[in-house]
Amino acid sequence: MSDEGHQHRSRTPALFCLLGAICFFSSIPLFLKHFSVHLDMWTVNGVRYSIAALFWLPLVLWRHVTVPESRGVWRAALVPAMANILGQTCWALTPYHSDAAVIGFAIRSSFLFTIAFGMLWVPSERLLACIPAFWLAALFSAAGLLTMYIGAIRSGTGTSVFGLGLIVFTAMLWGLYAVAIRRFLGGYSSRQGFGVVSLYTASALAVAMLLRGDVSALGDIGGANMGLLVLSAFIGIAFAHVMLFTAIHALGPIFCYGVGLIGPFITWSGAALILGEQMSPAQLVGGLILVSGTVGLVYAKRVADGRVV
Repeated sequence: MSDEGHQHRSRTPALFCLLGAICFFSSIPLFLKHFSVHLDMWTVNGVRYSIAALFWLPLVLWRHVTVPESRGVWRAALVPAMANILGQTCWALTPYHSDAAVIGFAIRSSFLFTIAFGMLWVPSERLLACIPAFWLAALFSAAGLLTMYIGAIRSGTGTSVFGLGLIVFTAMLWGLYAVAIRRFLGGYSSRQGFGVVSLYTASALAVAMLLRGDVSALGDIGGANMGLLVLSAFIGIAFAHVMLFTAIHALGPIFCYGVGLIGPFITWSGAALILGEQMSPAQLVGGLILVSGTVGLVYAKRVADGRVV
């Protein structure tokens, strides 16, 4: 078999991981919007992350025992975990103030914040400042968010100005989280690093659930909704993150993020078909402008990476 054929076959599992991760992530706003009718955010958050953390707990413990040199991951994961705890808390609150489709589009601004934090922490990322396409794309992203804000003010849909601001703040925290993973967990396996982060996150969210949530409501949601809650924990947290990390290692972050831009349209379609949601014209136009700006950011990042020697 030729090297080209072998390389193609070796990338095929990564492509399936990428497509699976995109579909899984795109479905989560739909799940969260559904749960917002039945449960409070603290309970949804605590249950979902606890399930995901317990799933990866055996692997984390096995690595801790069998690979002594990897035990530094517990310290290295502290900063990413703090960013993730804040981001996950805000993320769980978004469906109580926004429609799922709007969440799917507006959360794409996380890539802009990833680049911004990367420019602060990683010197090589500052090459982006020399690329005109970066500034044009950043302007498009900001214009898209502004248009969505105007749409939230003028429309009578389920997204408020506070809700849209909350999504953008969540996107900022996730941008910080992504850069923190790169800076502090680059020397550890994806499964171990995410496993430890998820354990820290689940511990904090479980405490918040016990203090602020209505855990007793879990007994009233029925078996079908409980099954959906468990399913969302597995596909949206335990599986999707690791599948995405696997794809990034094999295919590169720029390719993965570029393909991931189909995600908002999957969420939008699902929200219309399953939840009966409709975005206002201004919100839709703003979302499309935001996605266009993100395409430009992906292009600018690829150009910048090509200049690194």
